[in-house]
Order: sequence, then C-alpha cells, then structure tokens
Amino acid sequence: MRYVLDETGYMSALKDRKHAGRRGAIENLEELVRAVAEAMDAGESFTEFLDAAALVSDADSFEGKPGVTLITLHSTKGWSLTTCF
Repeated sequence: MRYVLDETGYMSALKDRKHAGRRGAIENLEELVRAVAEAMDAGESFTEFLDAAALVSDADSFEGKPGVTLITLHSTKGWSLTTCF
C-alpha cells in the first residue's frame, strides 16, 4: 500500500495541495496503510482485508434510532472537492 502511494505520487500531491481537507486525507491514508500492515501481519490476504473493510461503515454505530442515512457523492468516493456543481 505504501509502495502504491509513493510510486503514484499521490501522497506527495496531497502534501503539496493547498486545500483545507488535505491533512484529513493524509491522516486517513496513513491509517489505511497501518490497517493493511496489521492485517498482513495477522495473516490476512489483501482481498480478505478489502472484503472486511467494505463491510464496515458509520452505519455500524447505529444506535437503534429510526432514521435515514444520507451521504454526498464525493464522500462515497472519499474525495474532498473544492468546487461542486
């Protein structure tokens, strides 16, 4: 995971960005790298990690109150856009 972030230049691009949300994006990627490393150390394959991660969401902390969860399109992709039309 670290290799992909370094080789693509994505992490560097985030660090060079002047957007207020960049620090959060960098922290999220660092956490992802740590989580993948822990899963690999525990003997999980990358596919198993992705399967488990795909099943985890904020909805998992549902407190039993009735309601509807709404999200924006850019949050589903994990992008912080400076402009939205």
